[in-house]
Amino acid sequence: MFLVDLFFGWECPPAASDIDRLTGWWWSRVFSDENWLGKAISREFDPVNAAEGSVDVQLWLGDAVRAGVPSAALLVPPFRQHAEEPGEALRAFSAAKRAWFFLSLDVDAAALVARQSRIPDYSRLLEIAREDSLAAARRVVGLINMYRLNDNDDRRLYLSQHHVLTAIERPRVLAASQTYNSDAVQVRIPYVSEDHGVSTAGFVPTRLELAWPGQRGNVLVVDYPTWLRLQEQRSIHADRRQEALDAALDLFIGSAPAQPDGDPQISVFDHRTGTKTRITAFSGKHPAFEVNRW
Repeated sequence: MFLVDLFFGWECPPAASDIDRLTGWWWSRVFSDENWLGKAISREFDPVNAAEGSVDVQLWLGDAVRAGVPSAALLVPPFRQHAEEPGEALRAFSAAKRAWFFLSLDVDAAALVARQSRIPDYSRLLEIAREDSLAAARRVVGLINMYRLNDNDDRRLYLSQHHVLTAIERPRVLAASQTYNSDAVQVRIPYVSEDHGVSTAGFVPTRLELAWPGQRGNVLVVDYPTWLRLQEQRSIHADRRQEALDAALDLFIGSAPAQPDGDPQISVFDHRTGTKTRITAFSGKHPAFEVNRW
């Protein structure tokens, strides 16, 4: 639907000038705020925000040959528009820069997107999940542990729970008394296991799922927004996005098939003070407790 509208949906206003037609070119409409997908794309990446030195100068001057774009894409030289209508010069340059991104043969699109967006990093995680699910599981487990308990351990998932509940702020203290081997956490990519030829049709997965063995319990969907949120510093104040993430983590962690492994250990992190506490109970002839705080 987006592509159909992109190439065929716009109608040129009657007797429109070149400046009025700038927003109608498909390379401009990709980043249009007229629909939700255009808004999402522009929030994540827009070539206008990438400084390109001499290319920007050539586009500003309307030099299509040196900029490496078809002359039809630079019908309105921004510098000339600046002399006539300064307020429209930026629109003209934005259209030219977007045309350059799509039409120039010298653009390294992957590198340009990576300078603004973290989608390439997330795409690499999905590729790792397809080739080595254990490595992907460890990466996500490390992010969960860091988000919840400020611990970057990626070999075991801390089954953290909320404590110190109040009615006026989010829980600030999280604690875990059990862990789960990250290598036993299953990573699934939707539709890949039911391959019906999509891998040869340019199919690219958009999310992965963490699950417990035997398909028991809840599944944690790790899409791009969730992956970004896991790398934020957890707030103790109202934040609906983080609250939704915490609720999903609680449901997932709460159904873990964990069994006590070795001496009991409790890991606690206070998100208000940044204090970490670890309490270890040593069994044997002379039981003892060890408390570490930092």
